[in-house]
Amino acid sequence: MEKGLELDSVTFTFPGKKLPFFESLSFSCTPGMLHFIQGKNGSGKSTLFRIIRGALNPHEKLTGTFSLNGRKRALLNNMVDTELTQQITTVVQDADDMLAPDFTVEQNLQCAQLSPYPNLRSLPVAHKITTVMNKFTIDLASRVGNLSGGQRQILAVLMALQRPTSVLLLDEPTAALDPKNADMIMSCLQEISRELDLVMLIISHDKELVRTYSKGQYFEIYEDERGVRSIHTVNNQ
Repeated sequence: MEKGLELDSVTFTFPGKKLPFFESLSFSCTPGMLHFIQGKNGSGKSTLFRIIRGALNPHEKLTGTFSLNGRKRALLNNMVDTELTQQITTVVQDADDMLAPDFTVEQNLQCAQLSPYPNLRSLPVAHKITTVMNKFTIDLASRVGNLSGGQRQILAVLMALQRPTSVLLLDEPTAALDPKNADMIMSCLQEISRELDLVMLIISHDKELVRTYSKGQYFEIYEDERGVRSIHTVNNQ
C-alpha cells in the first residue's frame, strides 16, 4: 500500500494472559476519507487506538507489521516504530480538555504550535486552517468559551493538526452534540481529510452518522466465545 495506514497480522496480549486480546488483526485505511470503527462497550476500541499510537505498557505483547504511507515496520519489542507513531495524532472524546476557554481561537491555535521549549514570538495560523474556520463561521478573535459545542470540537481537531500528522484518531467526536452539530463535525472532518489527504479513523456509536459518512463500509470489533477479538469489515449499503 503506497499511502495510508495498514495493520497486518497484529496480535496483542495483556500481561499474564494466555489468550490474546486481539488476534491476527488485518485492516487498512486510505487517506482522504472517513473510516469508522464500532463495537460494544469493552470490546477494545480504545485499546486498538492505543496500539496504533504505540502507547503500550512494557509487559504487553504485540506482534505483526505496521505500515504507514508505504513504510512497513515489524512490531519489535512490543513497540510501533516512533518514526511512524509521531505522525499519528489523537483527538480525545471531551474536546474541552484540549482548549483554553478564556483564550481566543487564534491563541488556542498558536498554543498548539508551541514546541516543548517555546520562545516568545507570534505564530502564524495556516491558510487551510483559516479556510475551514471561515466555512464553519469560527472567528479567530472569538473567545473559545463563546463557541458552540460543534465549533469547539472543530477547533480541537484543527489544534491537533498544528503539528505534522498523517493519521488522525478521533474518539466519539459527536458524543455530546445534537444532530445539527454532529453533522457539522462530520462535514468538517470529511473536508479536512480530503483537503489534507489524511487518514481518519473514528470511534462512533452513532449508526446513522456512520451510514451517512462511511462510504459504504465500516469496521466492527467482534468477540468470539474465548473472548478473543477480531476486526471485520461491514458493508452498510
